[in-house]
Amino acid sequence: MKLEPRIIVGGNLSTTKEERSMRVAQMRANFAHEGGAPDAEHEALLDQYIEGAATLADLYTHAREYVYTAQERQQLEIDKKRLCYR
Repeated sequence: MKLEPRIIVGGNLSTTKEERSMRVAQMRANFAHEGGAPDAEHEALLDQYIEGAATLADLYTHAREYVYTAQERQQLEIDKKRLCYR
């Protein structure tokens, strides 16, 4: 029986490549369900996570940054529309 190395993630938790692949599949399904798709940068990060080179914390940080910049982009669009109506 071949044992897969486990990656330590913040203390007592560890995951196998198979578990990380399943998590990423769920993340991608969530994106699709919401009508979105990860950009190339996020896809690369997901692949790094599967390989054990990135952590869940890295994914959360990237997601928070994406949301923050999305809100900024949305506000810029609102501001542009306001300027056009003046």
